[in-house]
Amino acid sequence: MAAFLLVYIWNRGNSTPLEVLSGHLMTVNCVSWNPRRHQMLASASDDHTIRIWGPSQPRNITTT
Repeated sequence: MAAFLLVYIWNRGNSTPLEVLSGHLMTVNCVSWNPRRHQMLASASDDHTIRIWGPSQPRNITTT
């Protein structure tokens, strides 16, 4: 996958990304962190989409 389609989350103290997010079909040109939910961010792309990223929520599955 081409690097310009991905969102990289870096720690300044490390040369390896903490996370690499995929989902856009064209160049990612903007990323913004949520000022209230510090683990959430939005990315915008030339594919005319905005993606909201955050920690995944565990699902409770009930079986009967």
